Amino acid sequence: MLARCLQQCIKPSLPLTCMRSQPQGSRLCNTRHEHCGTSQCIDIEDLHTLCDTCPERDSLRSGGGFITPPRRSKSLLTTRKRRRTRNMQIQQLHSESSQQQLAAATGRRGIYRRPLPSTVVAFNSESGRKLFGEALSQGGLEGSYWSLSENFNTQSEPSSCGPGTLAMVLNSLAIDPQRKWKGVWRWFTEDLLIKCCFDSKKLESSGTTLTELAGCARCNGANVKLKLASDEGETIETFRESLRRCTMDPSSEERMVVSFDRGALQQTGTGHFSSIGAFHPEEDKVLVMEVARFKYFPFWCSTQVMWDAMKSVDPTTGESRGYMTVQRAEPPGQCQIHSHESGPHLCGAVSYTHLTLPTKRIV
Repeated sequence: MLARCLQQCIKPSLPLTCMRSQPQGSRLCNTRHEHCGTSQCIDIEDLHTLCDTCPERDSLRSGGGFITPPRRSKSLLTTRKRRRTRNMQIQQLHSESSQQQLAAATGRRGIYRRPLPSTVVAFNSESGRKLFGEALSQGGLEGSYWSLSENFNTQSEPSSCGPGTLAMVLNSLAIDPQRKWKGVWRWFTEDLLIKCCFDSKKLESSGTTLTELAGCARCNGANVKLKLASDEGETIETFRESLRRCTMDPSSEERMVVSFDRGALQQTGTGHFSSIGAFHPEEDKVLVMEVARFKYFPFWCSTQVMWDAMKSVDPTTGESRGYMTVQRAEPPGQCQIHSHESGPHLCGAVSYTHLTLPTKRIV
């Protein structure tokens, strides 16, 4: 009977011999049809389970062909208990709080997203939706939100938050790139901006700076006003004025890109770029249009917390971070020494017809 059971449960079919007569601890190889001592084969202890689940068990019992399994030893019961415990542990790893343990247990490497800290409010949470509705009623979405949201994208490389954010901003301003993306279509993408204005190897290893990002925006048909949190006369109040103009005044046609330190928000990482999509004047919160959505989703953040994150000093440059407002240039400007046919260059290192960028690099 056991041999017939094995034919039902194991492929390829096994020799028609009862394995219960074999020495304890030996294994049945399901590929070579022989006994061996490898860990990849079927332990004789598992044959009890195979026999119990055999579809012909009842018919064989009535026909007298059923073989009564031997009495299970204490060690066998202990082994099964350990297996049940192990299976329960694996099931528990599927919970959201154990995602990293699950990755280790299954051999997968890497990180799947991160939870937002308590310093911010998730955009898609109950509180986040409430803030959105209130900001809408207070006019905090009338400026840049709708254009940014319909051009929202996720950065395609871990270190390209700057070009990813800028591509979304330029498309939201309806600026024509003046060169093809794919097929017959002209459209700003992260890769298109990188080829135009950045050293790809440097970008991959250390990211970009606020100066270079402002230069790339200028190179691609935008007017830029760059502000550092440490600039003379720049305060949180002037920052709020810029916020209101970009997010609440539809006639301004301006977009804001902030360069901030994630650590000040109790997030992992350091320097990061994102655009500001909305402003809640009563709660004094800004909506961060997070382009690193593989890590964090969009969130609401206190204006004071964001200001502190921009005030943080970058140890590489010794200067604070900051923000820039981007507006469509009429007519679109061009770098003094650059045409789109001349190949890549670092826009942050040259002068422009309407703007001379600071020489110090801001990450």
